[in-house]
Amino acid sequence: MKRSRQLTLKQCHEILRLDKNAGLEELKSAYRKRAFELHPDLNPGNPNASHDFQLLNEAYVALSAVLKPAAEAQQKAEESRRKAEESREERRRAEERARDAAENRRAREERERLIREQAQRRRAEEEARLRREQEARQARQAESEASAASDADAGRDFQQSGYAEQDVLRDLLNDPFARRVFEDIYSELNRQEKAPPRPEARQQAESAPETPPTAEGRERSDKRRERIRKEEAQEVTVTWSDKKPALSLRKGVAGAVKGWLRQQIDEEQEFTLPASNLVPGRRIRLRIRRGFSNDLVTVEITLPPDFTPGKPVRLRGLGKRVGPWQGDLYLKLNSQ
Repeated sequence: MKRSRQLTLKQCHEILRLDKNAGLEELKSAYRKRAFELHPDLNPGNPNASHDFQLLNEAYVALSAVLKPAAEAQQKAEESRRKAEESREERRRAEERARDAAENRRAREERERLIREQAQRRRAEEEARLRREQEARQARQAESEASAASDADAGRDFQQSGYAEQDVLRDLLNDPFARRVFEDIYSELNRQEKAPPRPEARQQAESAPETPPTAEGRERSDKRRERIRKEEAQEVTVTWSDKKPALSLRKGVAGAVKGWLRQQIDEEQEFTLPASNLVPGRRIRLRIRRGFSNDLVTVEITLPPDFTPGKPVRLRGLGKRVGPWQGDLYLKLNSQ
């Protein structure tokens, strides 16, 4: 599994321009500000924008993993104090009810005696069950002691830990705040796209000759066929595509965000085969590498009747997988 660069806490704070004692809310505010400053689509003239933006994402995910447990612990402590106060109030009310019901004490004591006996039996059964579960947990713990110790060391020493690419993508996809940041970024792009062009730009656009539709463009609008084959329990769906989907705001800001995140888990692979094998209608078998694991998988596809070498073929569901999200694989088949 390929792992990304390792960032220290100090580096994360420097990338986010954040004080070392900052909390979770300050982290979110700093990430939002820096995302607008570094996003590649808002910095088309900066060749390092993509690299800087990736570092920013890793720093945000890493610090979130550190700060969120502390915030949750504080919330749990407050919840415990609130429950304790409620418990004390409930006990006070119970005592008042007991004083009001003194005349029925003898009958109640008899009922409570029966209840206590039942409770004792239940506690004995529960204790026996807990002992059995504890013994089972200890047995499992003994089997995975080495792995657990390694995980504990990694959690204590943050500087020696790194985030895999799929971990960063998964955490960004599941972080509501990060999604809102992306939505705000693409809202800004949408605003810039709808802004009226400058006079000189408008003049150049009016004077530019119209480009007639190409044969390749007409082919893209006509070719929408799918062929399904199975090989080694792997189902493959083949679709023509010139390239991976580009950023589009036609489906709204949320659609643009989903499209960008989708592109992060799509993959491209290129193969060079004898020209005799790249004939329309020919069935070919390839060994591809699957997702983050790089496992070799054999797939079998049938080339469409109008196949052209060099034109990407889309295999649905064979890209990277992050949580519930599954990307696609784009095969480019060239002739020797």
